[in-house]
Amino acid sequence: MSRAITGYDLPLPPNGYWLPGLSIGDYGWATDLAEQIVPDIPRRKGKVRLMTDCLKTCSSRLFQQAMAEQEFTQSAVLVAPSLGEILSQIFISTLSEVSGDGFEAAMTQWVANDRTGVRDKMPSFDAVVPAGRLRGVFAGMAYKKVDWETGEALRGRNWVSVAIQPPESSDLLEVRAWGEISAVADDGLPRALLNLLAPLTIQTTGKPCPVAPRIVGCDWPLPEDWHWLPPVGQDLTKWSHAIANRFVAQVPRRRRAVAKLATELEMIDLYAKGTRTAMQICPQSGEVNGDATIQILREQTLDDFIAESTEYLADDVDDVSHEVTNVKQFTAEIPAGDLRGHDVFVTVDRKSHEQWVECAIASPGSPDLVKVIVTPRKVGTWGYDLPRYVLNLLQTLTIQTEN
Repeated sequence: MSRAITGYDLPLPPNGYWLPGLSIGDYGWATDLAEQIVPDIPRRKGKVRLMTDCLKTCSSRLFQQAMAEQEFTQSAVLVAPSLGEILSQIFISTLSEVSGDGFEAAMTQWVANDRTGVRDKMPSFDAVVPAGRLRGVFAGMAYKKVDWETGEALRGRNWVSVAIQPPESSDLLEVRAWGEISAVADDGLPRALLNLLAPLTIQTTGKPCPVAPRIVGCDWPLPEDWHWLPPVGQDLTKWSHAIANRFVAQVPRRRRAVAKLATELEMIDLYAKGTRTAMQICPQSGEVNGDATIQILREQTLDDFIAESTEYLADDVDDVSHEVTNVKQFTAEIPAGDLRGHDVFVTVDRKSHEQWVECAIASPGSPDLVKVIVTPRKVGTWGYDLPRYVLNLLQTLTIQTEN
């Protein structure tokens, strides 16, 4: 049975204050709390009045309605006492029987449907905090409203929503935060929220267990004739020629070799999210013998990887001119972890052939995988036992995980 969330405890920093239960019309608490927050400074009375109004806004019906369907709703504010301003407001609620993917999809749709502002970015992120695994969505909001006296647009806000899943629980604890862009710029709000959540503890029905470490990076030293490609610039043509000039040696007919390599570079798919690519290049001719890509796959098992790869190769719907004629599955143990993969042989237009190896490595104890695809330009470039060649390359792979 999955463990349900029964409660939580979040100690706030010195400038943080929990708000009382949401109420309509009775705001006496707001004046009392403002008196407590604002220190003895010049023009204190005006700062107290300003802080009172801000607290009333934070406890408004709008936020009550936004959170009405969720349980254990609580709200807190982080303030700048000497300014009489609220820097950020957070809401906490429990989501029952909701997955991390479901939460992220719902938040993305919520932002897409909301018309009060223009979002200039909508990245998602994940992390591990002491209380559990975390998924988050971050957006910048620039309000369309205008101050008609000055003609200037009103200040925007940054918005972030995260969900923490305790070990072995199907429930999530959602934390939403709003922060004025003038107070917390760019990605500062997600980072500040992660710091705020460091002391969070979540109580569940049952005994807690450790959080599995996520993969955070890889290091794969390759032989000298292999070269990792840097990120693509805005102008693909300029980027490809710059890289080709770097890799081609000073040889006769160098201009032709550079042009040939630049053309090869432009054909490589370098845009897949989170993918890095390396190429084996002959510096004298600019010839590319083959390439390798590496990518982190989130929350997949080796069985999942093999099943998806097998289904994709069986369908083979991308190009009717390509016929998958042979697929061999193989397994191995390398220093980085357990490995499973496919050796794929394809016939093109019934006359030429292609071959590649695609495999995944499971780092011990992690729910993530590292995916590797190695493709020679011609069958037999690295011999006819391609899996063995790939396994030899992967002996130097190391995988970094959290903790």
